[in-house]
Amino acid sequence: MVHRPSPDIPSDHETYLRTMMDLMVLGFWSGATRVGSLMLDHGQSNRYFDFMDGVRGTWHALSHY
Repeated sequence: MVHRPSPDIPSDHETYLRTMMDLMVLGFWSGATRVGSLMLDHGQSNRYFDFMDGVRGTWHALSHY
């Protein structure tokens, strides 16, 4: 059973990103798109993405790899 999502924009960054990634996966899976782009944060962000497995460091530092 598919649960109806909340109509509100998630207030925490992790939930927001996971929602955007889920939407991209659904777009690929349904054939609605073959191209996706996702900006995780603005370019000078010092936000840590340690909630993602294997990711350690800030967005700005990681963007240089």
